[in-house]
Amino acid sequence: MARVLLTGGCGLLLLLLTLHSSTHIVSAKKTCFMSVRLATKTAVIEKDFKDYVIRGFLKGCGSAGRTCPGKVIPHFEGTLGGGVTPIRGKAAERLCEIFNREITPEENGEVFGKWHTGRSCGKSGSTYLGLLCCWKYTIGKYVFVVPNEGCVETTKPSA
Repeated sequence: MARVLLTGGCGLLLLLLTLHSSTHIVSAKKTCFMSVRLATKTAVIEKDFKDYVIRGFLKGCGSAGRTCPGKVIPHFEGTLGGGVTPIRGKAAERLCEIFNREITPEENGEVFGKWHTGRSCGKSGSTYLGLLCCWKYTIGKYVFVVPNEGCVETTKPSA
């Protein structure tokens, strides 16, 4: 590095360009664009979900394609505030709110976390998160969607 500084203006310019490039690499980021998909016997519904941003030393699309699949479950658990695989607790509540519909055990509501790296990279995939069942109640002008955790209740409880 000292030799570069002694070579004059061109060397200093090269040093500054090198420092700028290495700073750019450190601050590089790729995005795992996320969505959540509900597949039942009668319908497939997909909703946008909070994206996951990868920061740090990236070597391009290959790094994003390798990182995104491993981050799906922790990202969904952290964002939903509860466990998936199986879907339970706060995650079940949030997913019932997101889909805002009744999903009976007979419908076999399977939930998947989907990701893609964008058009420039073209990598995508999905991860099975678990079964989701929800009961929907309308009381006056209020609508409530509550989880049937583990899809164990086969008959809708009265409100």
